[in-house]
Amino acid sequence: SGLFSTADDIATWCREILAVAHGASGWLRPETLATFWGFPSQIASPGWVAGWEIPSRENGLNDSGLPARWRGFMANSTNALWIDPATGLS
Repeated sequence: SGLFSTADDIATWCREILAVAHGASGWLRPETLATFWGFPSQIASPGWVAGWEIPSRENGLNDSGLPARWRGFMANSTNALWIDPATGLS
């Protein structure tokens, strides 16, 4: 199955990842997040980066309208989580 949690815990985690991206976290440096999430041109496995999905032809999200910089997860149970560190959206 995978990792299970509450909506509140996931929201807390998303806020922290966004804080990391903007240099406002003591947990990770923005450079560390950038290394793990990379850029699509640097990714060997299309559609995935460090366990996160990116909009791509392989996962059917290339025509979704999501920017390539977004990272997310879509579960088999139709739950989804997408994060855009550049704009602070999750």
